[in-house]
Amino acid sequence: LPAHFIMKQGNFSVDQVLQAELHLEGEPSSLRVSGLVEGSQGQLIADSFQARGFSFRLPVEIERNRVNISSLKAQAEELVLPAGSQKLKLKDISVSGKAKLDYLNKAAEINSLAVDVPRLGSISLTGEVGSKPQRKVTLALRSQNLDIGNILKYFPAFVPETVTAWQPGGQLDLSVEIRNGPAAPRRYQVKGTCNLAKVAFHDSSGAIVSEELEPRLRIEADVLSPDKAIPFSLQLDLANGESLWRDVYFNWQSGPVRLELKGTLEPQFGQVRDAAAAVSFPPLGEVRARGSLGLVPNPRF
Repeated sequence: LPAHFIMKQGNFSVDQVLQAELHLEGEPSSLRVSGLVEGSQGQLIADSFQARGFSFRLPVEIERNRVNISSLKAQAEELVLPAGSQKLKLKDISVSGKAKLDYLNKAAEINSLAVDVPRLGSISLTGEVGSKPQRKVTLALRSQNLDIGNILKYFPAFVPETVTAWQPGGQLDLSVEIRNGPAAPRRYQVKGTCNLAKVAFHDSSGAIVSEELEPRLRIEADVLSPDKAIPFSLQLDLANGESLWRDVYFNWQSGPVRLELKGTLEPQFGQVRDAAAAVSFPPLGEVRARGSLGLVPNPRF
């Protein structure tokens, strides 16, 4: 029979209707537990975070120190998230996933974890995380068809007014991979790509307009610590779309642009040292530069 579960501790509270069916097999030293846990009509509050109308279906298998989650499915009628001084409200969120947990070795294998947000898009995560004995980390985060206009609408606290004034729109596909190796478990290799499609924006006067842009950004970095020196490289390509800059018209398919930048980011000093930059614009040629790039307080090259 369903049971009504209520827990409150400080700013954290759970109110959930739970139902479970569990099967136990084997001796106490090698006990195997399998079954299904379901929740409905739930509400979760943790400080400024709230989940209303929360329900889930969780098949589990537990054997010794391992937990197998074969097919997680969860929904929330509304999520309320803190966004600076404002609150972000998302409706009809769905989550699905598969995972294996090893709590003795503090390891997790995420076979799939997908989050779907209507009018924003979908985000998926796969990978492995471990602390003992190998400290292995392999994560891949991907998103598809994220709507730029809706992202700016739902996250106004993080977007400067100078950006929203240009009314940007389009679609965004994002891919980020993070991994380390056994020889240097505290050093992480980060690879990311950001592909945009149908990007459009304009200023208030209509003198500066761009449509159907398809910029492609690729970045790679070696991260030892967020406050340590970070060697990186990035490449930005623009080969589709049109732009009007007052009386000057650009067709980026006829004259594609490539920007390349390599160097070492030093977050503590707000600069990029050993920077090497190249801008390629076939109708005019190529420009190369070397030096250091100051990020704060006044950019310089």
